[in-house]
Amino acid sequence: MFFVLSKTLGLLALPTNFMIVLGLLGVVLMLTRFAVFGRRLVVAAMLLLAVLGYWLIGFPASYVLGLRTALGATGIWIGLSLGTAIYAALLVLRFLRLSR
Repeated sequence: MFFVLSKTLGLLALPTNFMIVLGLLGVVLMLTRFAVFGRRLVVAAMLLLAVLGYWLIGFPASYVLGLRTALGATGIWIGLSLGTAIYAALLVLRFLRLSR
């Protein structure tokens, strides 16, 4: 178990498997961003995909899973992982569509 915040701020336990998922998704995002920029994707389209993945899916999922269920901090990290996965999938789909 890895601890993010100190005891004075409230202890958030971050399971290492979520850190691994976020790390791998971060690598996919980085590689896909570079590949998509090479294909001349408009930055506004990338911003729209990020808003869709993080703010319209990831943030509400984190709120619901973390604060409205018994999952607590784990639910927040599941929601963040979900948003990052959606954003990575959207970038990969965009890249595949542009590379046809």
